[in-house]
Amino acid sequence: MDLMGVGHPLVDALISHYRSDAISGDVLKLKNDGIPDFFSVRYLFMVNFEDGIKKELYKEFILSGSQMKSDVELLMQQEWKENHAVSNLKETDEQISLLIRNFEAQLRSECEGILNVRTTCVGIMHIYR
Repeated sequence: MDLMGVGHPLVDALISHYRSDAISGDVLKLKNDGIPDFFSVRYLFMVNFEDGIKKELYKEFILSGSQMKSDVELLMQQEWKENHAVSNLKETDEQISLLIRNFEAQLRSECEGILNVRTTCVGIMHIYR
């Protein structure tokens, strides 16, 4: 397992890529031959309503693969390997932007009186073989 933080090429690339969105959460990118590929992002939606009510909603978007164990459960396994470089950030960003816009549209269609919706990326998880 490769410990990542500021200065790691993946973390630096993601922070640069999302600098306008201020990643305030975790970045988990691991290799494990025993787990199917999985890629997701987690966002916090802050919704302000006309009547002054504010709500926060947490949403995970699966970009590839299917739902799996939590990242804490995955880290407890022992078969982790080296990291590899980030690829195709533009396509990933477009996919994430589309998912966010669609979820915001869904919120607006289900709830009356929404003034605005702000989003913050709170986590990225990529598991690969």
